[in-house]
Amino acid sequence: MNQDTRIDTTNGVSASANWTPTRNSQVSATLSYDTRDSNRQLTDFKATTFFVSAQLNF
Repeated sequence: MNQDTRIDTTNGVSASANWTPTRNSQVSATLSYDTRDSNRQLTDFKATTFFVSAQLNF
C-alpha cells in the first residue's frame, strides 16, 4: 500500500425515541456518537449530536 494512502476507521452508534403525547402530535429525539481515526494528521474527530423534532397533525 502506498504511504500516501489515507486509512480511516469510523465508528458510530445512535439511539432514537418517539413519544406520542396525543393522537395529533409526536416528539422524536436522537442521540448519536461518531468517531473517525485516520493516519492523516488533523482528520480525526469525535462528535456527539442530539436532534429533537416535533410534529403536529391537523
